[in-house]
Amino acid sequence: APHSPPRVAQPCQCMIAGMNVEEGRSSLSSILGSVDMQALSALASRLARELAVGLDIISVRMLLSPPGSRAQPWHLDFAKNFSDVVTIFVAVTPSSAPNCTEVLEMGNDAERIRVLARTSKGPLRLSSSECNAKIAPLLLDQSKVCRIRTSHAFHRRRANTSNYVRVTFNVDVARSAEAPNFKDLDLERALLGNRVCGQDIVDELAEQDVTLELCDQPLLVSA
Repeated sequence: APHSPPRVAQPCQCMIAGMNVEEGRSSLSSILGSVDMQALSALASRLARELAVGLDIISVRMLLSPPGSRAQPWHLDFAKNFSDVVTIFVAVTPSSAPNCTEVLEMGNDAERIRVLARTSKGPLRLSSSECNAKIAPLLLDQSKVCRIRTSHAFHRRRANTSNYVRVTFNVDVARSAEAPNFKDLDLERALLGNRVCGQDIVDELAEQDVTLELCDQPLLVSA
């Protein structure tokens, strides 16, 4: 974990490892300071073994959301390549109501909306009433770990209205045999510089994710 809060102006991700990407001699990220990438990769492997048996790591990254970050689109991770993706989140800093990841709950409509979104040629556009959508905040104390089936649960980075940078260690796992030629494009691009993907890359979800656009604001699920 970073020894002090990183200073970033926009949401970004420090890329650590990814499927089918040659790492070469890329420099380490100055955003995270002195960080042992091998140690983080080893931690990712241990988390995957313990929390996602039978799945393979396809991407490892550190997510950074500074104050003032705007919300991402709702999306399913890597859904254009894999049918089943699990993401393991580790809260490096607390994930609180003003800055957390949000999950969209759709009750009995969830499977129908997933199918529609996966078969749509672009972002699926709906009102929240059409899919019975409600927002559930993913609240985590520092160092807490959770896993989400992010290929099935629409989720997003919410707008950060807190006074600190939220930092989350993120491990994505899937069955690599399902898409043996899949490539972690974010890592590939990040290696052209200092391993960091800026907001222009991390919020460009059309290449590998499936997105949902709601024309109104869903209700917040009470804690």
